[in-house]
Amino acid sequence: MTTFLLAHPVRETSSIDILVSFRGKKYRRSTKESIPVKYWNQGKRRAKATRDFSLAADINEALDKWRNTLQIFNPCFANIFSITCKNNNLT
Repeated sequence: MTTFLLAHPVRETSSIDILVSFRGKKYRRSTKESIPVKYWNQGKRRAKATRDFSLAADINEALDKWRNTLQIFNPCFANIFSITCKNNNLT
């Protein structure tokens, strides 16, 4: 399971973290993206696309790339989180 959440939801602006469940453990890392908290859609866990916030599409595209990359490399995405990846045919 992969989801996104705000690192500091009570601040005016927050970085966006990715939370990944892998082999029964959860791993949280920064996506290096940030967003004004008022433009974060907590239900969809994406940036709100509004006329006032033109970067929403770019942020959502970056989050989609994170999710897609983790799904493509599912057997080996553990390396991103510094876990030993066994039976890795890519290295």
